[in-house]
Amino acid sequence: MSTDIIVAHFNNTIVRYSGFTSTVVTQFNGPSVNMHGAHFDGTDLWTCAHQGGGSTRAIWQHDGISASILQTIPFTPTATGPSGLTSDGTNLISCTADGVEMKVYRHSGFTGTIDETLTLSHQPFGVAWTGTDLVTTDRLNIYVHDGFSTTIDQTLTAPGGGQGIYDVAFDGTNLICCHYDATIYKMDGISASIDTQFNSSVGSPQGICSLNWTGLVPNIYTVTMQYKQAGGVYADVTASLGEIGADIGLGTHVAYWDGPRQDRVDIEISDAQVQLTLVPDGGNQGTNSANVTSAAQLSAGDGTGAQGDIKVEYEIT
Repeated sequence: MSTDIIVAHFNNTIVRYSGFTSTVVTQFNGPSVNMHGAHFDGTDLWTCAHQGGGSTRAIWQHDGISASILQTIPFTPTATGPSGLTSDGTNLISCTADGVEMKVYRHSGFTGTIDETLTLSHQPFGVAWTGTDLVTTDRLNIYVHDGFSTTIDQTLTAPGGGQGIYDVAFDGTNLICCHYDATIYKMDGISASIDTQFNSSVGSPQGICSLNWTGLVPNIYTVTMQYKQAGGVYADVTASLGEIGADIGLGTHVAYWDGPRQDRVDIEISDAQVQLTLVPDGGNQGTNSANVTSAAQLSAGDGTGAQGDIKVEYEIT
């Protein structure tokens, strides 16, 4: 995934920044003024608008990261519209802060149907999800909840003071937030300490999200690889695989490779849609690659676990 961030502004401008820097990758107009939240689902950008300035109070699914709109979802819980937007990877999560309705909503999937409502004791102007916990902000503080509940585990002082931050998001490691004075902050993990900051190219940022985070915690793949030697004895192959971007069931899976010897060999495990690359010892290992101790271990086999095959066994936790 990309480390770029998206920032939506009051005047309807949406800006994509390169990494966490002030370098603009692209900029376009959103579907309404008073944009007040943003989320990326891994493919498409989602935005929303709150009341004020003649805004259209709704949630929008964009076509990728562009001004084109795939669908408009009317926001029915309140007439004031959503003040923040995120998701848990499966369901949209929105919030509203109008002085009366201080609520967070978990939707049914990526639809306008509301499955669960939390009534808070503070106004949630922005909302985020860390993979396990809800995060909200009332501009002056950031609240880390206990799961999806009204229970507050941590209260963090929001950066910047003044009118405060208008949205908060998570990038997979750190909280990020946008201040009304046009400062964009990255915090040090989930804390009140500022890691870095820059000024937005447009005033009044009110929605923020990271392209590195969809709300889902990635599966961790523990991979072991073996080469079947003469006599049916398996010899270990050194593996150096971490997270792989595929989503299949938990448990242990086995696949065999029977291709010819090459300097680099790709193994595609069809049920997992995971592609691994074997590299002979001393080769140039890259992402999702494992080191083979000898190029001779890449001799042809028959794909059944017979001599010459590479056995790939991986456990998903």
